[in-house]
Amino acid sequence: MSVEQDPIRWFRTASPYIYAHRNKTFVVSLDQDALRPSAFVSIARDLTLLHALGVRLVVVHANAGALQVKTDSETGHPVITARNLETYLEQTGGTTQRLLAQLSAGLPNAVSQSSDLVAVSGNFIKAQPLGILNGVDQEHDGIVRRVNHLEMAKSLDQQALVIVPPLGYSLLAKPLAWTQRFLPARSQPRCRRTN
Repeated sequence: MSVEQDPIRWFRTASPYIYAHRNKTFVVSLDQDALRPSAFVSIARDLTLLHALGVRLVVVHANAGALQVKTDSETGHPVITARNLETYLEQTGGTTQRLLAQLSAGLPNAVSQSSDLVAVSGNFIKAQPLGILNGVDQEHDGIVRRVNHLEMAKSLDQQALVIVPPLGYSLLAKPLAWTQRFLPARSQPRCRRTN
């Protein structure tokens, strides 16, 4: 009988890994491909399962919409401008809300069909404008200045899943779009248990 056919054997094989990763913080980065409808539901179920097994999760997501911030623009022109900022904010907010909805659905074939998972999102990211590059104002394109690790860790300590959209705020309250490519490495080391 194979491991796939014997759930008890599978669970015994998996249990050392479950134990080793319980109460550990994982930063999961979801790019635009992971947010496509064909992949999105199964990824959300996997995140729900990891959370149920005791893994502390920080989910950093891209914008599922058409506006994507790039780290190295060949044209030098900003992606997020005053003209399309509202569209970007709507797309990013919609992506976060769809993720929250999927995480609330629970796991299929579970005793309870709804999930008790609590997810939080907030202004964990302080950003700074890219400024002027090659003589062109980058407007609402920015980079991560600082991550509020303490508040993130407090949320994780309360068994919440933390969702970080690709949006930060400057010291002057200006919304800035940034690429999630650089955040996971900056978030992981400091999001440890606070108690």
